[in-house]
Amino acid sequence: MKIAGHVVSLNKAIQWCRKNTAEIILLNGRTSDYELIKKLQSLIRMIRDIDIIMYSTEKKNIYLMKALEAGARGLLSVKAKKSDLLHAIRVVKLKQKYLSPDIAQWLVLHQLDTEMSNPLNLLSDRELQIMLMVTRGIPVGEIAKQLNLNTKTINSYRYRMFSKLKVRSDVELTHIAITDEIDSNREFLL
Repeated sequence: MKIAGHVVSLNKAIQWCRKNTAEIILLNGRTSDYELIKKLQSLIRMIRDIDIIMYSTEKKNIYLMKALEAGARGLLSVKAKKSDLLHAIRVVKLKQKYLSPDIAQWLVLHQLDTEMSNPLNLLSDRELQIMLMVTRGIPVGEIAKQLNLNTKTINSYRYRMFSKLKVRSDVELTHIAITDEIDSNREFLL
């Protein structure tokens, strides 16, 4: 096993991977960052043979599932021991998934609890992204600008979210975000 390089951001990892080869990338990042998940998807699309193990700063987070769905092959708590990291690398090298025990336990319990009770499971990735922006108080025009979409499209997403979540305003939407353990200023609290 050889360490081929070290970079400090996912953008730099993408640049590094264009010039070099690696079998596994250890990605240390906040899994509560929607943009990180999107960049992770691009990296996996760009380099199909690469496997990614993500270190998560939070072991309880709705975006852990999003990271797995995006293509991460392993999730490891930043508090994991060196032996856990080596085990994760061996498992991922065999093209299997690896979850550190604390993350695995939370994911199973979270999945069981939320399948029936968490209304956020009804939202698409884009709706969840827009919900986070709305609950942070970002105006619709600014959301549209940041996402390169029309304001009418953003409003369509908002009304679809309102319908799915059975709310009538951004205030009620924010209440759901807080109730379901999303803080509009600090990402996910879990």
